[in-house]
Amino acid sequence: MSSREVFREFEFLLDKSQRAFNRLRDLPPYGTSRWEHHFHKAFHIYSKLWKFQQDHRCVLILTSSARSEKK
Repeated sequence: MSSREVFREFEFLLDKSQRAFNRLRDLPPYGTSRWEHHFHKAFHIYSKLWKFQQDHRCVLILTSSARSEKK
């Protein structure tokens, strides 16, 4: 995987995890909502994001430092 592909995948997983957490957050705190389904989905996506960050840590650090130098 090239550094560009790694960074795109990271951004995709980050966006997906934020959307899943927002859906969980927006559920009503009472009633018969399907919060368990949304909780497990958000947890799974965050776990996948964490694992991806651990596996590609060096590439992500180098990519983010290169992007900050361009600004």
